[in-house]
Amino acid sequence: MNGAFNLLDVGVLVIYLVSILVLATKFVREQHNLKDFFVASGHMPWWAVGMSILATLLSAISITGGPAEFFEYGLQGFGLWWIAMILCGPIVMYVFIRTFVGMGLTTAYEYLEQRFSLPVRLMASALFLLIRGLYVGVVLYASAIVLYPAFGGQVSVVWLIVLAGAFATAFAALGGMKAVIWTDVVQLVIVYVGMGWMMVSLLNRIDGGLAGMWRIAAEHGKDFSYLKDPEYWSFRLFVRTAFWPLMIGFFFNALYQKGADQLTVQRFLSTRSPRDAMKAMWTDILGSIPITIILTLIGMGLFAFYTQFPEKAVETEGNYNWVLPHFIVTQLPHGLSGLFMAAIIAAILTTVDSGINSLATVSMTDFQIRLRRHRLADNESVRWARFWTVVWGAVTTGLGLFVYATATENVLRVSVQVLGLFSGALLSIFLLGILTRRANSTGIYVGAALGAAFTVWSNYFWTNTAGERLCYMWPIVFGVGITFVAGYTVSLLVPGNTRTRPAD
Repeated sequence: MNGAFNLLDVGVLVIYLVSILVLATKFVREQHNLKDFFVASGHMPWWAVGMSILATLLSAISITGGPAEFFEYGLQGFGLWWIAMILCGPIVMYVFIRTFVGMGLTTAYEYLEQRFSLPVRLMASALFLLIRGLYVGVVLYASAIVLYPAFGGQVSVVWLIVLAGAFATAFAALGGMKAVIWTDVVQLVIVYVGMGWMMVSLLNRIDGGLAGMWRIAAEHGKDFSYLKDPEYWSFRLFVRTAFWPLMIGFFFNALYQKGADQLTVQRFLSTRSPRDAMKAMWTDILGSIPITIILTLIGMGLFAFYTQFPEKAVETEGNYNWVLPHFIVTQLPHGLSGLFMAAIIAAILTTVDSGINSLATVSMTDFQIRLRRHRLADNESVRWARFWTVVWGAVTTGLGLFVYATATENVLRVSVQVLGLFSGALLSIFLLGILTRRANSTGIYVGAALGAAFTVWSNYFWTNTAGERLCYMWPIVFGVGITFVAGYTVSLLVPGNTRTRPAD
């Protein structure tokens, strides 16, 4: 057993990272214009796009935060995310995909200019940049948490954030969307194999195997016994883990991620048709179920292992994000621990490079090109695309350092809070545009401002008399509701742009 990586482990990681970079360079010569760089000219197969979406959303946050969530809350909320995604699937298909795919778009926010006005497009694009930039920062922070014990604490979290950000940025700048999608496919396979192997390794180390894991979870109240608690079924605002806030919050979170987030929409736009985009969406949704089960079993196995062998545990001080990486570097033999860490780094890269690519896409398409008077030549536009990729790599690295300095909760919950800050307002802007005829630009401005302001306040400042914070899933619900209701009401009362379809 080992307490940190040795040369064998580092060698495994280096070989993996170099291989990924080499793969990315294979696509450099295929980037002739922005459509090639940002949406692969709409020629990607649906199954690769679906796997890319799943790989992108399955980040180091999920891999470290999933087991950490089990340590703190057990099986509370287990399965609700799948239900939410399945419920939102038809809405994404018939509302968002049928609207976006086939319009020749590069970003989802181009639609908003055609439906409302240029300022609405720019406002929505700015909200996306805030949401996704902060989220990538959280992912980089989670990445450093994973890597820190691997190097025996000899490399600081700050430097690990910087190094992870730099590598992902270089990768995204080299390959463009085609490279991102194909390497996502490879890395998703690596993640599945690595996490599946980890689950089997844990089962073999626990007295009693799967039955022993379940017995220990039940003895500590981390099984499904919470379903008997009436408080779990309440709508109370300050219950941290309850059915209704989780179910409703997950639904809107999934609807935003699948339908209004440029990170996902950009991949839909890389497919050949709306039908292929729908297939890609279901590949992502159904593919997420087995990996979630595996991660939950890993969390259960780690809890059982450290319950049976408490002397091998790490002092977490309530921060369970360290549990999985600590097990990898202390309980697995050299070489094998390097392979498992490569699987986790695969999840890191898919999320960070995809996030940076989408941020660069929006910055260039919705701001630089739209506000520029003269058209860019194709070779010049690709150079600018790489420039924006590097800029956002630097910005998100800085945001990762900010999250490291300020985060106090499980990274999974921090990520949900970050996504929920403005995604509710942004989702409602699209819903108002697609589902209603009367919504206008004035209503959008007022609704989005009220929804976003209330969400930020409720996320960070709304507490009860006991000083408890609002449940982390309610803010996105309030953001969606307030933006939609206020936006539609103001549109009825105040005249404004009332296009009922995209402008010709």
